[in-house]
Amino acid sequence: AQCALFRQAGITWARDCSFEWNQLEPIEGQLSFKNSDEQVGRSLSEGFNVMALLPVFPSTKWCSSAPPNLEELVQISPFSYSCYPPKDPAPQVNFITKSIGRFGDRIHHWEYVNEPMTYYSFPEAKDKMPDANYTDSDYVKWLKIAYETMKKADPSCAVMGCIQASPMVYAKEFINAGGLKWVDIYSIHP
Repeated sequence: AQCALFRQAGITWARDCSFEWNQLEPIEGQLSFKNSDEQVGRSLSEGFNVMALLPVFPSTKWCSSAPPNLEELVQISPFSYSCYPPKDPAPQVNFITKSIGRFGDRIHHWEYVNEPMTYYSFPEAKDKMPDANYTDSDYVKWLKIAYETMKKADPSCAVMGCIQASPMVYAKEFINAGGLKWVDIYSIHP
């Protein structure tokens, strides 16, 4: 009953993870929003406000900057290639632009990638991922691109950036790297 009251008041949020780029566009140019349409539609039909991760992980296998022989180097997980940023920002810009073009009338809050500085998003050297030594400055560089792309697609949208762990370390590094300039909302996931 309390959840229904919150929804009625418009203060209940759903954090949507259906914009997993590698699932929506596993082959370059073959983009389908079928899963996102269903997930977002379900949340909205229940009266939730939606804040979506866009994209959930920085890349797809077909445009990842991960080492080409990643399977040989680590025990592969479904998002191992996706955790590295793209080789070139253009495909990510295209994906973000198309996503907001399709959902911008329903979603007005977007978070750029899930929990950077972890083994599944902009991994650090300590995460034992090959050629992965990403820092807050790397994340801020990509956040800037995403922020500018999102604002171009929908100037009224709110863009969230986040830091996952060790807030006393990473939050300071994020701020020192100029990250606050590229967010409307800043989230820390300790």
